[in-house]
Amino acid sequence: MLRIYHGNRLEDLMERLAGLLDSPLSDPLAPEILVVQNQGMETWLSQQLALRRGIAANLEFPLPATFVWRVLASQLNDVPEENPFNGERLLWVCLDLLPGLLERPGFELPRRYLSGPDPERKAYQLAKRVADLFDQYLVYRHDEILRWEAGEEDHWQAQLWRALVERLGTRHRARLLDEFLRLADGGGLAPGRLPERVVLFGLTSQPPVYLAVWERLARATDLHLFVPNPSLAYWGDIESERTLARLRAHWARSGRPDISTYYSVGNPLLASLGKVGRDFHELLQQLTPPEEEELFREPEGARLLHQVQGDILNLFDRREIGEIGDGDGSIQIHSCHSPLREVQVLHDRLLEFFETLPGLQPREVVVMAPNIGNYAPAVEAIFGSAPEPRFIPWSVADLGVSASEPLAQAFLDLLALPSSRLTASEVLGWLELPALLRRFRLPESALERMRDWITKSGIRWGGDGRERRELDLPADEAHSWQFGLRRLLLGYALPERKETFAGYLPLPGIAGSETPWLGGLHELVECLRHWRKLLALPATPEGWRDRLNRLLDGFFDPLEPERYLIQEIRDALGHFAEQAALANPAALLGPDLVREHLAAELDRPARGRRFLAGQVTFCNMVPMRSIPFRVVCLLGMNDADFPRNRRPPSFDLMAAKPRRGDRSLREDDRYLFLEALLSARDVFYISYQGRDRRDNERRLPSVVVSEFLDYLKHDRSLIAEHPLQPFSPDCFTGSGPSASYAEEWIRPAPPASPCFVPEPLPPLPMESLGLEELIAFFRHPAKYFLQRRLGLYPEEQETAIEDNEPFGLAGLDAYQVRRECLEDQLGGQDAGQALALERAAGLLPGGALGDLQFQEQWAKTGPLAERIKALAGDQRTPLEVDLDIGGIRLQGRLHPLSDKGLLLYRPAKLKAEQRIELWLRHLALNALNPPGVDLVSRCLALDDEAVYGPVADATGLLRPWIAAFREGMNVPLPFFPALSLDYAERREKAEAREKALPRASKDWFGNDYTSGASDDIHNRITFAGREPIDDAFADLAERLLMPLLAQEEK
Repeated sequence: MLRIYHGNRLEDLMERLAGLLDSPLSDPLAPEILVVQNQGMETWLSQQLALRRGIAANLEFPLPATFVWRVLASQLNDVPEENPFNGERLLWVCLDLLPGLLERPGFELPRRYLSGPDPERKAYQLAKRVADLFDQYLVYRHDEILRWEAGEEDHWQAQLWRALVERLGTRHRARLLDEFLRLADGGGLAPGRLPERVVLFGLTSQPPVYLAVWERLARATDLHLFVPNPSLAYWGDIESERTLARLRAHWARSGRPDISTYYSVGNPLLASLGKVGRDFHELLQQLTPPEEEELFREPEGARLLHQVQGDILNLFDRREIGEIGDGDGSIQIHSCHSPLREVQVLHDRLLEFFETLPGLQPREVVVMAPNIGNYAPAVEAIFGSAPEPRFIPWSVADLGVSASEPLAQAFLDLLALPSSRLTASEVLGWLELPALLRRFRLPESALERMRDWITKSGIRWGGDGRERRELDLPADEAHSWQFGLRRLLLGYALPERKETFAGYLPLPGIAGSETPWLGGLHELVECLRHWRKLLALPATPEGWRDRLNRLLDGFFDPLEPERYLIQEIRDALGHFAEQAALANPAALLGPDLVREHLAAELDRPARGRRFLAGQVTFCNMVPMRSIPFRVVCLLGMNDADFPRNRRPPSFDLMAAKPRRGDRSLREDDRYLFLEALLSARDVFYISYQGRDRRDNERRLPSVVVSEFLDYLKHDRSLIAEHPLQPFSPDCFTGSGPSASYAEEWIRPAPPASPCFVPEPLPPLPMESLGLEELIAFFRHPAKYFLQRRLGLYPEEQETAIEDNEPFGLAGLDAYQVRRECLEDQLGGQDAGQALALERAAGLLPGGALGDLQFQEQWAKTGPLAERIKALAGDQRTPLEVDLDIGGIRLQGRLHPLSDKGLLLYRPAKLKAEQRIELWLRHLALNALNPPGVDLVSRCLALDDEAVYGPVADATGLLRPWIAAFREGMNVPLPFFPALSLDYAERREKAEAREKALPRASKDWFGNDYTSGASDDIHNRITFAGREPIDDAFADLAERLLMPLLAQEEK
């Protein structure tokens, strides 16, 4: 007996099902068979039956394909327990068969596709597409499959199918379905082998052959079909206005009469969006007349949402009587600039719903998107970081393991090692994974130190020179892991000196306590290099499973929660090996093919993961999962993203000759939108990216949203336009749709102090001061104050790790090479020896380019070295400094010192910091006035020099510098070497203070092309809330620097 229950509300169908289940089966131990399309429906139905009946036990929820296979197995002979033609096995058998068939006539298309580079990967992709098509043909074109098998067709797909049957046998779904239908039509079904009662719940689309199976099945057992039906009227003859217009144009072109009067539009939304459901209900109408029961109910309430649902239910077009009505909040459409803003706006609106909708619970809200993975990071950021008063419990379903678990993604990245350059950033990325750190016995605190080692040792990419040769590049070992790690190991083992050992320049500075960290890093890199070679080798399916299980053991030490994830990966490996081995256990599979397959497996959403977990559920838009919720939200309803439109391959025979009941992703999505609309009980919420975040250009919503707006006759009046930023004043003025609960964006800042240190700190006791400390202070007073007085070390922006070897010298790299060149020239090294040292230090580009750039820097520093040698004089021992300056003992050493005075040098441009340092050392020299030493100080640069001659009152000139130091230790000192010296030079040239100060203020802020002193993080902190370029700045610069300029030789 076949009984069909029609209803527009899933809750009513569930209630009727609960009543049906109250009538027990004759066998109390037999399970109830409830066929559903997906686990989401299973979860909802289980929960609802448990609430309704107090318990939901001894229920089985097979999927339609699984249930049909069970039925076939119960009635036919020689039906295997598992379908030998499942999609994955078809993939591997097709992959194994295709190479041997390509030379046959008719295989020109696949032969052309597989020609050219990377044939194995192309063959895998082709086999995957063909296997997917064959899997569909078996149920949607089972008659065609049987014709191919009988030899009635000879195109390449038919030939491939016959080869598959020869390999896997004839017990496939198409054959078994045909046998079952023939058996049933001949009255040969055995009711005793069938369940006493079968329920099919919530199905809105099925292959026509399955309907035929159920029709025959109902002759031998009770079959109850609970069908969501959006309309209580017959709607099999309705067509959308667009379809009717296309038909009229076609009839006019072909000279046929216009018969559009035989069709009606009914409700435009149902006509346009409901093709999938319409076809399904039409197919149901063609079954043997069943017993039918109608459970339709008018929507409760008179809000806009309920009016629209009522119109669909009654097949009514309300546009004929005018506009439906003004928005009342039950239907909301929100236009945002980005996925992040969509989620921010959603969070605010959900908070509003929890305030305004009585009794609303998080479990009664669903948020769907065409691809929820695109929104998962934003959901984590916004919902996961909301403070307790605004925290909404949430969970994201339908994410693949690799998308939701960094460890799984790291595993896939390791599989890609054969094509990896083994860059510094890749290795550091793996080191951020806790399970990997534990495996190599490394603490998280070691990460920053290892990053420093990698930078200083010159590691960029590649294991060694041989691995680079494999990439058809020069076998240069510089900047490889072997190069850098050997420098680090030698730096630990050997005393510090500037000479090479076996061609490597040791890198000193590794503390004894850091030795295990270096050992762990070395072990990791060696493991990566070992697996890079091993993973590049093809292997059998079983070989790959064993190999990759060893890889998991070799790289990860999981804790309890991670062990379940590791087991999921192992299960995926086992399933892959089992299915591929059934096709050909001896087949050698390449690494790219295996990685692509496993990536797809781990990207597939885990069955039922976090769906309906008692929280706001974020999930994909999936057919036949439109479970009723009080609030239904759709994100990502963009014109380019929804409905999704997957272009079929040119050899898709179903797309070439479609039939009623065929699946279409685009039509499925249109029906999904309709189902979502009908499943909302209080609010139907739509969000899309209606503005470009870069230029604010308007973007269109999805065509289904546009059709929805057309029906509502509101054009854009229902669309809430949201500002680009969450801190826009529009979000915090009034109570409109952009009103935000995120008070952190509007919370007033605490009253600003007049400066960072509103009052001077208590003076530090100071009896002595080091000369080096005085010099360090005036290099950067703000930084010195923060670090030495307050103990603050603000983080500067982290420099990105370099993954490419240097191809040129610039900035600090060029300065470092020049400095080394200069020291080598002063030390008597020849150019060849110096070049070898620079190469061993990893400072130069490879090959001839490095030689040229070294020669360029060597030539630049040559004249400077000669100038230094000419002025060096007779070297003296360092001069001890011990001076009483106003009750403060200034102590330190002066060097390098000769009979010609003090000589400093710098292989770069002369900066203000060097001129100030030289001046302070010069004052100390003159205050000491050592015998036999000229009271002259010089700082030589590439194209410039600073020279100071004898000073009469050096002690008196040092006094204001020490006083400024004492002041700068109590309160931020408005002294900035370059800015202050530039100001003083303007004043020396008789420029008035009133003119020089504005220029200094402008330089403080910088411009679009040049950064100013205010951009420095230390200056920004110490002078927050005030501009330091004032009279105090001017007085200090004039007091300290005018004597310097007066003494400086021009």
